[in-house]
This record gives sequence, structure tokens and C-alpha cells, in this order.
Amino acid sequence: MKILQRWGKHDSDRAQLRAALSGVRGNQNKSVWQLHYENFLRQGWSYLKPENFVHHCTCGPECPFAFVYAKSDIRKLFSRFAHLEMKVAHFPLRKYRFGRWIPLQLEKFLASQLGWYLFIFATK
Repeated sequence: MKILQRWGKHDSDRAQLRAALSGVRGNQNKSVWQLHYENFLRQGWSYLKPENFVHHCTCGPECPFAFVYAKSDIRKLFSRFAHLEMKVAHFPLRKYRFGRWIPLQLEKFLASQLGWYLFIFATK
């Protein structure tokens, strides 16, 4: 029923929603840095500790669902699985101006060593 009441307002509603979620995904919106600062004011220096801050940088300072794990943590969490494989990826140098000069093979190599994503393949 609520959807029908909002008939014809899709574009404006989506624009408002995008603005409201500025602190949930990435650091593209400048207001995200204000949210990081507000979290710092609330929590003090402990907000900037690596074990805390890295979670807030993954998907933004307001996202309660994104977490960062080390490979050793993953091994413990998936210890009951018979086979466990991990792959590191995502080091997006090409999204920056200087990145177009970096060979794709080098970017892929750096991604496999320093990447931000940890893909987990597990077999029970």
C-alpha cells in the first residue's frame, strides 16, 4: 500500500535515500568524513585503532555489517570444514589517474598480495 501511495515519486525518493545512506558505502561522499569525525568525537582515539577503524572504512562509518578478518581468523572460523581455500583480490589502481599507466598484470599481482577482498572457498 505504501508503494502505491508514493506513485510518481520514485526519482525524488531514491535521491533522498541515496543522500541518507552516504555513510554506509565507501568514502565517495564528502559527508562520510564528517561521520568519521563524529564517531571519533564519540569514541575518542580508540575509534582510530586498526582493529576498530578498518571495519568502518570497508563500507562506511555507519555500516554495522562489514567486518575485516585476517587469514588466521578465517582458519579458526572455518576449522570444521574439510577443505579451505582463500584468495586475496581487489587492489583497484586503475580507478586513479596514475593507474592507467600501470600494466594490468602488475595490478593483478599486487591485488593477489595486497588486495582488500578475501574470498573464501570452503567444502564441508
